[in-house]
Amino acid sequence: MTLNSIKNALFAAMHGMTKEEYDLQKAHDNLKDITDRFLVEHPEYLAAVPAAPQTVSKTTIIKMLGAGADVFKPSDIDPEALERAKAVCRKMVADSPDQYCHIVRQQGV
Repeated sequence: MTLNSIKNALFAAMHGMTKEEYDLQKAHDNLKDITDRFLVEHPEYLAAVPAAPQTVSKTTIIKMLGAGADVFKPSDIDPEALERAKAVCRKMVADSPDQYCHIVRQQGV
């Protein structure tokens, strides 16, 4: 063991951490220091950070999409495509029932 590793192990024990926890904390601190130093040296990267996302209500989204955006029309679904999709799903479940049994139980099929 090197003198530095012994020092780190003692410091970790004094703070109620394992050596691995101390090494991880030290790595996090080093990464934070490097990142902070980089951003101080290159402030142009801070200007490119997008603003925090804002919460948007359902009505606002519907207004942006236009009239009738919140209405589901069953006529939009192609019945033949729906039957083909159902057939493929049935085949997948039949070929591998162990993989899909939890889905079948939830749906009550």
